[in-house]
Amino acid sequence: MKLFVNSVFIIFFILAISHSHSAPHDNGVHSSKACLTDPSKAALDIVLVIDVSANNGPTKVSQITALTKSILSKFTISSDKNYTLSNPTSRVGIITYSDNITITANITSLNSYQDVSNTLSSIVGSTSDWGADYASAIDHLFLYNAILDPSNVRPPVLLTFASATKTQNVLDRKYMTYTMITVNYNIGNNAVASFLTQIANPGMAFRSSSPTLEQDILNSILQATC
Repeated sequence: MKLFVNSVFIIFFILAISHSHSAPHDNGVHSSKACLTDPSKAALDIVLVIDVSANNGPTKVSQITALTKSILSKFTISSDKNYTLSNPTSRVGIITYSDNITITANITSLNSYQDVSNTLSSIVGSTSDWGADYASAIDHLFLYNAILDPSNVRPPVLLTFASATKTQNVLDRKYMTYTMITVNYNIGNNAVASFLTQIANPGMAFRSSSPTLEQDILNSILQATC
């Protein structure tokens, strides 16, 4: 496991060097540029990491997909690598994890919001698979370029919805050049809560029970624009 975690860190380090120009903020330090308030004007790479294990189950996964559909409906979605300042677009990738890891949609496969909505509607939580290999999910994202490519110019956002994680190893924030947002769907589990808080950008670890959850997530995503 130590070797595996180290390999993830190396990947993060390489990406940090390659994409430092696109980092919205590192370790929670914001630039002086004003954040966008209109999601439709944003140009971001947004990757959803969804725990579909039995720890979440069908009900919570349905809640997660409904929530993310509502949030992403406010963005202008395209799979096109290029965009113009007069016509900004965001790209969306989706990965699910339990004991198995599935790249449901890479960053270049969803051409519109309708594609995003249809894909999210197809995701169902398990009732029997209690695995929660979050570390492998993150590893898959980078190994298979589901989040970034060498010519990427959009700031990347990683949005995690989890009830369980197999490992509690905290990823080193200094290697991360993306905005990291987490939502805890297992509020009573202190280990999960601690893990999700530590890997998130400061102030971007949320609880599923929050009455302002959707707006909190949206505001956090838009932090990547400044």
